[in-house]
Amino acid sequence: MSEVPAPDPLARTQRHQRAASDPGGSAWVVANAGSGKTHVLTLRVIRLLLAGAEPASILCLTFTRTAAAEMARRVFDTLGRWATMPDGELGKAIAELEGREPRAGDLARARRLFADALETPGGLKIQTIHAFCERLLHQFPLEANAPAHFEILDDTGAAALLAEAQQSVMGRARDGGALADALRRLAETTGDAEIAKALSAIIACRDDLRRWFELAAPAGEAGGLDDVLADLRRRLGLDPDDTEESLCRAVCAAADWPHARCRELSDRLAEALAKAGHSYDRRAAEALGRILAAASAVEEARERCGFFLSWDKEASDWRCYSAKQRFGAAFKSAMPGLEEAFVAEAERLVPLLRRLLAVRTFDATAALLRVGDAILDHYRAAKNRLGFLDYDDLIVRTRNLLSRADAAEWVLYKLDARIRHILVDEAQDTSPAQWEIVKSLAGDFFSGAGAVGSVRSMFAVGDDKQSIFGFQGAAPRMLSEMEAHFRSAAEGVEHRFVHAPLSLSFRSTAEVLAAVDKVFSGELEESVTTAYEPHSAHRLDEPGDVVLWPRIAKADVPEPEDWTTPLDAPTQAEAALAERIAEEIGRLVGGEPLRSGKRVRPGGILVLSRKRDAFVVAMHRALKARGIPAAGADRVAVATHIAALDCLALADVMLMPEDDLQLAAVLKSPLVGLDEEALMEVAAERGRRSLWRALGAAEAEPHRAAYARLAGWRSMADQVTPFRFFATVLGPDGGRRAFRSRLGSEADDVLDALLGEALAYEQAEPPTLQGFAAYLRAGTGDIKRELDETAAGVRVMTVHGAKGLEADVVFLVDGGGRVVHPSHRGALVPIGGRGDPAFVWRRRDGEALRRQYQADAEADREATREYRRLLYVGMTRARDRLYVCGVRARKEVEGCWYDLVARALLPADIPRDENAEIVAPFVWGEPLRPPRPPAGEERGDAAPPAGLPGWLRAPAPSPPP
Repeated sequence: MSEVPAPDPLARTQRHQRAASDPGGSAWVVANAGSGKTHVLTLRVIRLLLAGAEPASILCLTFTRTAAAEMARRVFDTLGRWATMPDGELGKAIAELEGREPRAGDLARARRLFADALETPGGLKIQTIHAFCERLLHQFPLEANAPAHFEILDDTGAAALLAEAQQSVMGRARDGGALADALRRLAETTGDAEIAKALSAIIACRDDLRRWFELAAPAGEAGGLDDVLADLRRRLGLDPDDTEESLCRAVCAAADWPHARCRELSDRLAEALAKAGHSYDRRAAEALGRILAAASAVEEARERCGFFLSWDKEASDWRCYSAKQRFGAAFKSAMPGLEEAFVAEAERLVPLLRRLLAVRTFDATAALLRVGDAILDHYRAAKNRLGFLDYDDLIVRTRNLLSRADAAEWVLYKLDARIRHILVDEAQDTSPAQWEIVKSLAGDFFSGAGAVGSVRSMFAVGDDKQSIFGFQGAAPRMLSEMEAHFRSAAEGVEHRFVHAPLSLSFRSTAEVLAAVDKVFSGELEESVTTAYEPHSAHRLDEPGDVVLWPRIAKADVPEPEDWTTPLDAPTQAEAALAERIAEEIGRLVGGEPLRSGKRVRPGGILVLSRKRDAFVVAMHRALKARGIPAAGADRVAVATHIAALDCLALADVMLMPEDDLQLAAVLKSPLVGLDEEALMEVAAERGRRSLWRALGAAEAEPHRAAYARLAGWRSMADQVTPFRFFATVLGPDGGRRAFRSRLGSEADDVLDALLGEALAYEQAEPPTLQGFAAYLRAGTGDIKRELDETAAGVRVMTVHGAKGLEADVVFLVDGGGRVVHPSHRGALVPIGGRGDPAFVWRRRDGEALRRQYQADAEADREATREYRRLLYVGMTRARDRLYVCGVRARKEVEGCWYDLVARALLPADIPRDENAEIVAPFVWGEPLRPPRPPAGEERGDAAPPAGLPGWLRAPAPSPPP
């Protein structure tokens, strides 16, 4: 009997790609990392166009603008080549694409597609969902109740408006009333930092709050705060007349333990203590004394609960004391019935205390909601007045528009004439609100008249194993739920619907993929996906490897305190690990080829961590010390970056040159460039003079040049706008070049953002330098730098930032932190279900409801699942070699990245030290394959072309005044 040949992974993948891109049906693609999802998206768009679909009828929604640009580039590159290909080559390309010979007219249609796509009004709709929503709301502002000709409010502008809203609400509270009472309650509940955190959480979940208002309102009415508070009381099981005072009185109304009984016991305890009683008796006497001395019902209730009940941290609940835990054995035996009476009272108090905690939780949450609602009302009014929508508004208003019966039919009718094919990229990271928009857009695809006539289709591609943006609302469960929804709708009208898994990786070597499969087998498989599809490798003839390094342990004894060391400075272990990685990178870049035969360049290396923490700083420092080029940070906070701080210091000096501290900062910055000695020469001997006057009187050439440079800028600062001022300082006056020389390429992105903020500020406010400085300092926005494979230096990034990227060599760094940290929990605790938002303000241990601990347990489980999905994403960035390394915490963290990988890959008999750490690097492979001969020299990082004209490097002249 002949053996059945194993299926060819490439043939299987091509078959699934062709089925998924078939324009005659709908498809749902689950694509493993590196399996070519963008290629499939591109194929589907091209085949739709080739089948006769109008360019305007295709809507492709991507997760990022970069992904949209990349996909559009691929589509237009293909269509552009088709327009000029010889007939033979074009026919062959179409046959390969369609899996059949071209039909009559296919070649002529293919040649027209490039021009048709370019000439389509608005172009091919390959865009982010936010861009689509913006476009839709501009088309239907009246139906969406959006400001006409609205503009998008960026993060900096939103932060400024919210700060103004908070200040306004605090000012209104001085007039008294419910708002003042709410603020007083907040102040009595916790400190300023916790209040600010809670208000920020209210603002962040304003869509859920708005939804809660709608659901709590009586039928046909607009919801208000009172409706929400009534609903919250009901959810917490409280009666309308339950108050803290009434429940405290119920706690104190103890029939078996009235004041007389407490006084009697106190007297008997005093007699026993006079005869050398037990230490329990002394503490009981003190507790009874506090009960008798309480000045209010609230104080007495606190003392009674503390006497009869204790907090069980393990069970996260209150439990009853017994009499033997409160009284000495001799005293208890001398008081018949004490045990029974004590336990009975304790059991009476447990439900009352839970109810009391529910009331306190309600009161605190009600106060927070009242203040937060007032801030959001002011914020909404300010946006409407100024004609702004923020990014959340785009999604919410579009969802509401498409779900309103009175407007949705008209809007969908107008859209239906154009949109007939929807494609969703990175479907695993699409939020529930975004899926509601997609469902509304495709609502008539498979029903009514929409199911008859011209073909309509739904396509999505994603991978729930790579869903790592839970903090942005991503819900990986929605991937399978939406597939079931659209499959049911399509099959109900006998429309073809294909499920096409893609498991063949065109990115990674077999060793890397086998390691990933081994790590994510068993329990981990179930925690990251609903159906794990093992990986297959396309690069079968290229060996790779996975290397586990011994972790570097943090010191058991805290390092000596040094007041000059920043609080967020890297630890010795983090610095040592960064040095070790930099040393290995130097060895790799220095010429040692990989086992696949590739030679490594700096841009082909990724160093991935979980957070942008002190290790990232240490890593950049180690690379710089060895002269290894680095691409800089992947995300930069503009207002706190050193380049922006130097520019803000310059603005302060322009406004008030007597500010010695800021002047010293400017003098040492790249803008002026004095060294430490030159600064000390002019500063140390200035006496009572300001540093500015001392600099003007100095005779040394560096000081005279610095003074002249600053004086020139001062003469200009009050004559031009902030943008013009900084554009001159950074451009013709060489500031940008100086920053780039000292700080690297990331300074360019920061300075570009600063100039962009200057332009935005001038459009909204009077263009003053002082106002712009205050505006920039108030901003909290970051800029995300695109560090793709074309980067010239080593990329040091978080796994979140590396999503969608890849590299020949990846260092996956486990920082030794907890998998789930309690401090990362949100200020608001959800107590509703899916589609039924409701929440309470988080309370500390001993004051929280049991529902808070239940919600925390579920949140911790989901955070653990996302932590493991981060590991999957990090491991699958590697093309040829994956290093797994890290820092070992003083207390071993079970289930951390390193632990999960080590348990799967390390053999049981590997040598270990006294801390169970491996003693030497371990190269994993089953079995290790011999390396390939080194490949020819690959193109290195591009060098600047020679022979450029001189004017290209000369500073641009200043524009005429």
